[in-house]
Amino acid sequence: MYIEEPAPGMSASQTLTVTPDMTAESIRSGAAHVFSTPSMIALMECVAVAAVEPCLQKGWISVGTALGVEHLSPTPVGLAVTATARLLSVDGRRLHFAVEARCGDEVIGRGTHERVVVHHERFMARAGEKLRQQSARP
Repeated sequence: MYIEEPAPGMSASQTLTVTPDMTAESIRSGAAHVFSTPSMIALMECVAVAAVEPCLQKGWISVGTALGVEHLSPTPVGLAVTATARLLSVDGRRLHFAVEARCGDEVIGRGTHERVVVHHERFMARAGEKLRQQSARP
């Protein structure tokens, strides 16, 4: 599962520029033409994945299982947002992160995020089985 056990303190960051397709109005999570909460959360998850991905053996991935986030301030189209995830603890396959998003010096979002390490092929087989069961129902 792990090439090397992830260590608390590991982190990753990514910066993006808010585009019109990332707004609440565009993705229909609200009427405001500002960086949407779902887009902020996706960026936070992306950096959490990046923080631990180098530690995973081939065929293993992490999947998001819990998230507690506050979106504190609006960010208009055209401004840069940087998200950072810092690994707080490892409990077997469970990974606990602190996540934060900033626009310049301002914290626009923060919270916690949990991911679980799974075998990709087995995970997708479970998803496929669920699909087959649903498709078989009248």
